[in-house]
Amino acid sequence: MLLLAHLISQHEAWSDVRVRVLRIVDNPEGIPQAEENIQKLLDDMRISAEATVVTRNHPEQPMHELLSKYSGETDLTILGIGPVVEGQEMDFAKKIQSFVEPLVTVLLVRSSGRGDLLGTH
Repeated sequence: MLLLAHLISQHEAWSDVRVRVLRIVDNPEGIPQAEENIQKLLDDMRISAEATVVTRNHPEQPMHELLSKYSGETDLTILGIGPVVEGQEMDFAKKIQSFVEPLVTVLLVRSSGRGDLLGTH
C-alpha cells in the first residue's frame, strides 16, 4: 500500500499531496515501537511519508470512528483489507461499508494476510 501511495503521488495531479501512514494500536505503550517500525519501513523503501500512530480510547472502540476522526477529510484513503471468510461475506461487506462510509474517496487493497511489514504482531 505504501508503494501504491508513493506511485499515486508521482502523478502530476497528486504531486503536492502529503502521504501519511496511520497505524492504530490498542494501548499507548505500543506507540514508540509502532512509530519506529513505520519509520524503518519508510526509510527502507525510501518513501517520504508521515508516520502517525494513534490509540483506541477503549478496546471496543469501533474502527470506523477512528477512520472518520483521522482520515475523514483526506482526499484519498488507501485501506488494507483481509481475505473474506467463506460463509461470512455479508458480515464482511457490512464491516467494510462501516469503514468507508465516513471517508471521501477510498481505495481498498486486499492483503494476502502473509507477514506483518510493520512488525507489530
